[in-house]
Amino acid sequence: MRSGSNKKADWTSQNVNHDRVRARALADWDPSYPSERVDWYGEYIARHAPISVSWLEQPNGGINGRNGRREIRGLGVTGKHPEQFVVAPLDDESVCVWDIGTSNDPKQVSDGKIKACSKPGILSADNRKGDRIGAVSVDKFHNKAYFAVAKGLYEVDLQTLQQTSTEKYHSTITAFSDFTYPTPLTVGTTSTVHIHDPRQPRNGRLSEQTLGDRLDMASFPAVSHTQNDFWKILSGERSCQYAALCHPGTLSILNLPSSPGGVDPTTGMIFVAGHYPGILAYDRRTFPKLATTIHSGARLSSLASIPHPPIFPRCESISPSIDAQTLIACGDYKGKGSLELYPVQHYKGASTCSSNGAYKNRVSASRSRLLSITPHGTRLVFSDCEGDLKWVERDGHSQVRRWNINASTASVSTIADQPGQSNMFMTSNIGSDRNDVARKVATVGDPADEKGELAIWTGERIGILTFRPKPRFDYEREMEKTEEEQEGELYGTRMRRALERQADEIRFITGWGLRGTLGTAILCGLLTSLEETRISRSRSEDHDVQTSKAGLKEGPAPGPKPDGYGEHPLPNQFIACVRTPESAERLRKELLSFRRPVPVTILNGENVRGVQAADSVLLGCQPQDLESCIASPAVSRALSGKVLISILAGVTIPQIEAILSREPALGPKTTVVRAMPNTASFVRESTTVVTSTLPEASPALRLVDWLFNSIGSVTHIPATQFDTCTALCGSTPAFFAMFLESLVDGAVALGLKRSEAQIMAAKTMKGAATLILDGETPEMVRHKVATPGGSTIQGLLKMERGAMRATVADALIRCTAAARGLGDTV
Repeated sequence: MRSGSNKKADWTSQNVNHDRVRARALADWDPSYPSERVDWYGEYIARHAPISVSWLEQPNGGINGRNGRREIRGLGVTGKHPEQFVVAPLDDESVCVWDIGTSNDPKQVSDGKIKACSKPGILSADNRKGDRIGAVSVDKFHNKAYFAVAKGLYEVDLQTLQQTSTEKYHSTITAFSDFTYPTPLTVGTTSTVHIHDPRQPRNGRLSEQTLGDRLDMASFPAVSHTQNDFWKILSGERSCQYAALCHPGTLSILNLPSSPGGVDPTTGMIFVAGHYPGILAYDRRTFPKLATTIHSGARLSSLASIPHPPIFPRCESISPSIDAQTLIACGDYKGKGSLELYPVQHYKGASTCSSNGAYKNRVSASRSRLLSITPHGTRLVFSDCEGDLKWVERDGHSQVRRWNINASTASVSTIADQPGQSNMFMTSNIGSDRNDVARKVATVGDPADEKGELAIWTGERIGILTFRPKPRFDYEREMEKTEEEQEGELYGTRMRRALERQADEIRFITGWGLRGTLGTAILCGLLTSLEETRISRSRSEDHDVQTSKAGLKEGPAPGPKPDGYGEHPLPNQFIACVRTPESAERLRKELLSFRRPVPVTILNGENVRGVQAADSVLLGCQPQDLESCIASPAVSRALSGKVLISILAGVTIPQIEAILSREPALGPKTTVVRAMPNTASFVRESTTVVTSTLPEASPALRLVDWLFNSIGSVTHIPATQFDTCTALCGSTPAFFAMFLESLVDGAVALGLKRSEAQIMAAKTMKGAATLILDGETPEMVRHKVATPGGSTIQGLLKMERGAMRATVADALIRCTAAARGLGDTV
């Protein structure tokens, strides 16, 4: 029998659980807090209205040249309604201010335009140019801004755009907190954390002649004794109190008051996060003593807060009599985005925060690192490394909407919390050639404003995100229009050159037969190789030299006769299976370029007949069409005992064998070999990679080697490296073509004819490749050409500033990932 007290405890526990379930249901239905006033009309607009971005006017005449555009290196927002301004440093160490107005007012002429810009160099340390700006913070109360450049903290008056004070630190400044008057600024360097008191004079120290006027002296004349804090404020001597960091790499600092809405500068918590597995918490009253450490395990890049207690289930036990806030952190955990919420409780002037009761979303937040986060009305908005901005409820996981910064049109996508509908959340960036990410997101005005605007900094430019179909202003497009009007005849000339270039490319592609598929290129390369082999065999050995001088193209000779594949070393017949009459007609036109009739039979929609008549089959369809090509019982039976050579990207040998094994085998098993040539097969310069499970001396493998050696070279690799080689050998011809095209464009801009420039650039590229194939490394070739003080090194430096190495390497990595993903469609 259970006692009466136990029954009463169970009854109380059931009521508490019922209250918690009811509270969670209410939070799902109404995301606001009881004391919070919400404009639900504005909330509806922010959740469902189209999204557009108004890009600010870009400053001209930067360090990249007189007519170039300056790079924006930070973001700060200041002003009060209805006047809102954006403050940012530029790449020439100047400070620029933009007038952005408000979304509620009609568009003004000044919206988005540069209001003022300081002279260059006011943020440079000791006249050194090029130091990277680390952070920006704005003091709206005194109309000042703080900028971090290397080891210097610069205070700038936004009325005069003049530097008012400077403070130097022993290490590079990596982050500091947002300025909220009267709370002092907290500065983080690579190895320390400091509290910056703006009341201290920074640009000078009291001279020795004024020592007699010291106010903290106990006697006169001046004698040496211990200086107190009052003397340090007057003398400009920086306090020696600072917090040392065991791990370098502070990325974000948050000053949190001791209570929601508190303004006491002597109380509150300081939270520091970065490249270490936790959040460091300091009590401002006992700084630099470490109050506590909140374990996270992730690398956190941004901190923010909500002046309300958390609403996720783990924190429902917080007493209503205790003031509570929510600490928000975002970053990455094992390569994926991490969004974390921590409860912060305030009781009798003391604040506590720990990882107990925290919520960490490391599943649905993002596939990449989160960069910046801020509250936005009743929601949270954060950005990631894929260019996405995502709005979630304040529970940290209920997604509201999603938008990509590279989208070319306004987005109206919203999130329905239903499984299996992830595709509708994606916004297309078709039509945009940019690859921007929102490195910092900040609210314009009050963060509690439901339909308030957001300021976005991409690292180069700043945009204002609004919930409307069209941007309020777009100075990038207006500037392009102005430049086109000023160019006049030059613009017409460029258009004519572009049309000529397009016509030249069409003629070039048509002449070389590259309009068809990869299978067409392989077929044409094999036919060319066979034709030249027949010609060379029909003449005696005494005429070999004359044959070469007569203009016959030299190419790789076919390999030795593959054992077990007929009496003759050369194929007697080719069968090309296509799906449409248009493809058949296009292939017939390609074959007309050969000197003599070719032994090719073209079948339209008759795969079974073609496979039955063939000894070996080259499979070259799209990966998503694999099932329709070989899954039928007739094709499976026709492939029995034959060699199937797959050139499908991303589709593995086990996947093909699994499809073929669905039908019971009536004969020998099909031998599957995987190969990946490239479009240079047409000119017999293909680099083909091959993988299989067959032994090296297998007749089937010797046949594959003979086929692809006829159109280039062959390399055998393990199956695990095939996707990488697919990108390296199969996709890079397009990379090389784009690089060559860029060189030709530059030559045409300097006055060369496109046809001549194209031939010269292509032969130069071929010569450089030949040097490397002959044993020299790319580094050796580059050093030979780039002589000291020459023109080549200047061009190389320009490409280095454009991050060419990282861009190309990342393109290959992305291409490999895409090739690997093609097999998922099977």
